[in-house]
Amino acid sequence: TYCLDEVSNHAIALLLACIRRITETHQKIARGGWDVNPPAAIHRTAGRTLGLVGLGNIGQAVARKMGCWGMNLVAADPFVDPSRAQALGVKLVGLDELLAESDFVSLHTPLLPETRHLMSQREFSLMKPGAILINTARGPVVDSTALLAALDKGKPAMAGLDVFEEEPPPADSRLRSHQRVILSDH
Repeated sequence: TYCLDEVSNHAIALLLACIRRITETHQKIARGGWDVNPPAAIHRTAGRTLGLVGLGNIGQAVARKMGCWGMNLVAADPFVDPSRAQALGVKLVGLDELLAESDFVSLHTPLLPETRHLMSQREFSLMKPGAILINTARGPVVDSTALLAALDKGKPAMAGLDVFEEEPPPADSRLRSHQRVILSDH
């Protein structure tokens, strides 16, 4: 239960920052720009699908908090009790189905041999165009090289990262400067 509320809140903060393009808009205005009709899409949350990869304590906290935002909730977790997911209003699906259906994907898995690079080239290719990836779980759950290549192709369209394969990321890491990545320092 350590930092359940804080980590789930941070995952949601990164998600909302990506959805609403807060960092990008702030930087544009700070440079003197202003555009009430931005070229990049800013989406509503209602009616969208949030996929939770891992429905342990933190994933459940995110589900409880985001369930009242009018979102469809799906989760991939082979170990969760189906009645627990149902009580949270979460539909259990396989990872491939979650990636194909979700507008937003939030990772909440432990780092195990089976979850290292769980999100890699194949998984990114399954995501919907415009999808957003959030990782507040463990850095090596995401293959950073594959993520950068996928971001360059627009699947996912954005990523909010609080954890990294190497912490801190090297000074020359493209993650630090990629225009569609929002970072926070674990």
